[in-house]
Amino acid sequence: MTGELKDKVVTQVACGDSHTVCVTTEGAVFSWGLGTDGKLGLGNADRRLVPCAVDLGSVRCIQVAAGAAHTAAVTRDGSVYSWGSSKQGQLGLGDTSAKSIPTFVRAMEMQVVVQKLTL
Repeated sequence: MTGELKDKVVTQVACGDSHTVCVTTEGAVFSWGLGTDGKLGLGNADRRLVPCAVDLGSVRCIQVAAGAAHTAAVTRDGSVYSWGSSKQGQLGLGDTSAKSIPTFVRAMEMQVVVQKLTL
């Protein structure tokens, strides 16, 4: 593999209608596909044909989810970030404005998100 994902181990992949997002063992998030409404989290609405790193600063993620026009990520400390379309308020940010970069979901601030795995 070449590009930004070279030498990275992907632990999870999520697919939306026209975009894909993944998280690596290091907690980095990558996205690619159609960038409408900023759902790639790259600061614009451009289409990306290869995986590109989403800038979350020092935040490390453990899980990602992709809706039709938005994306969400859960961090190692249980916080939630979202980006993309919010026409129906799906970002959880209290408004209907699209966000093209990961935005902390304050409504989830005192809620720790965990996933129970069963085998």
